[in-house]
Amino acid sequence: MKLGDFVLDPSTNVHVSSAETPQINYLDGSERYLYEVLTWSHDLGLLSPELKKNVADWPSEYHLSRYRATIVDCFDFNNKEAKVLELGAGCGAVTRWLGEHFEDVHAVEGSFQRAGIARLRCRDLSHVKIYAANFFNLDLDKQFDIVTLIGVLEYSHLYHPEDRKNPYDASLAGLHLVHRALKDQGILVLAIENKLGLKYFSGAKEDHSGRLFDGIQGYPDRSTAVTFSAAELERLLQDAGFAAMDFFLPFPDYKLARTILNAQVLSVEHYAHNWIETPFPDRVTRERVHLFNESLALRELGKAGLLKDLSNSFLIVAHKGDKDINCRNLGFSDTDWIARHYSLDRHPDFCKRVSLLRTDSNALQVVNHQAFDTVSPIDLSDSLFSHALTSDKFYQGDLLLFSVFEMLASGKFERLFQPLLEQFKEFLMERFSAGGKDPAGIPLLSGEATDITLWNIIVEEKTGEWIVFDREWGFKALVPLDFVLWRNLYHLLFTRFEDYFITFHSERSPDDVIYEILQKIFPAYSMERCGLAKEFDQYFQNFARHRRISD
Repeated sequence: MKLGDFVLDPSTNVHVSSAETPQINYLDGSERYLYEVLTWSHDLGLLSPELKKNVADWPSEYHLSRYRATIVDCFDFNNKEAKVLELGAGCGAVTRWLGEHFEDVHAVEGSFQRAGIARLRCRDLSHVKIYAANFFNLDLDKQFDIVTLIGVLEYSHLYHPEDRKNPYDASLAGLHLVHRALKDQGILVLAIENKLGLKYFSGAKEDHSGRLFDGIQGYPDRSTAVTFSAAELERLLQDAGFAAMDFFLPFPDYKLARTILNAQVLSVEHYAHNWIETPFPDRVTRERVHLFNESLALRELGKAGLLKDLSNSFLIVAHKGDKDINCRNLGFSDTDWIARHYSLDRHPDFCKRVSLLRTDSNALQVVNHQAFDTVSPIDLSDSLFSHALTSDKFYQGDLLLFSVFEMLASGKFERLFQPLLEQFKEFLMERFSAGGKDPAGIPLLSGEATDITLWNIIVEEKTGEWIVFDREWGFKALVPLDFVLWRNLYHLLFTRFEDYFITFHSERSPDDVIYEILQKIFPAYSMERCGLAKEFDQYFQNFARHRRISD
């Protein structure tokens, strides 16, 4: 079948085949909820607060999260006239990004129900056409500049009409189809999990089968999706006729990528482990075993040159024809950035993308700017908080956070952490002291210390100097020292890195644990101060997420 032979179903605005063809029955259980949410939502854009508010569980997060689009946004395509084909559009999360950045988008989804939901997500984008079809039945000869296969290749053997028992051959057939669909010059953007991903060694269940160590053992039961190693994917793409391929490493995975590393230019000097947030989530269950500290392991993998092989997922650009011509035609370069990190759990005005770049003078620089380039400049003249996106010099060294992780891994956390916190307190006093105390006798700091944390301080490699980076947030008044320490302890032990510290706080409440720690620094510290710090942090979080002080 050719796409031109499809007809528009007037009830859904999805293009369907006039011939009877078998449908793909893949559903994840979220479809009815997504239909209702998208039907009643007014803002369908990438940073929609409406859609973010309606994330209720893992399936809805997967379909509505802002992080779904980062794996295509990172490439900075600037040729809007490129003709794009998305194979396996799902419920339209990536389709939406494609539709906002290209003028001719064709998205194919095997499930008619999910194709209808993708149409809803893109209902205001008339240049996006949605088709309900098994793409293995399509004739797509040399029509497209870009083809995407995102979270699709691993299912090939389950839906291929012939190779149902051979994942490699079925995947190869799908890649041959993509190669034929591309013009003489074109690219494939492929995203897929790595069967040898680090998180599977550290105790996470395999994303598709839900079994421990399934991919590591070669998928003994092939009744579920089957993923591949880096070497296997390279061989598949070569066998399919692609002339060149470049690997990018999305973390925690391609599904909701917060950090993307450019494997072509990555080296030990870039300290890539600093850019990757752990512990990694288990996409099967919210509760998982952590057999080791993944951040420390990533640091060693980087030194050993094994980050690519043990990345949790792969993002690959495979070239048909000449790579340099493709880059020029589509307006992107695969070598001008080393790492990209997205912070999107915020009000749209504050969503940002951070890039590690090499400048013309061969120096490394960290550049912050607003994500997706869809929002206007921020006016915070009437706000209690300040916000600025600036560029920083890149410093070599580990995050101070890694010292804490080493204490945990060595079994010496309870003995060594308190002295480190005292050192951190002295650092804050030396750098940010306002020269006075509040009525309770707690030293006051300038408002720029509000968001200084153990994870935005680099311990410089050669000198051991502590260097603050990413000074994005501030408070337009003085802030008590204990408030800054409370925020560090709370988010270290009970939010961002909680899974690593569960045995330490043994299900005690945050108030009790933090009170015990801070009383050793401030003997007169009280539970009331703990409550005030919590209230201040809630103000801060509400501002960052909603641009207001309270709900």
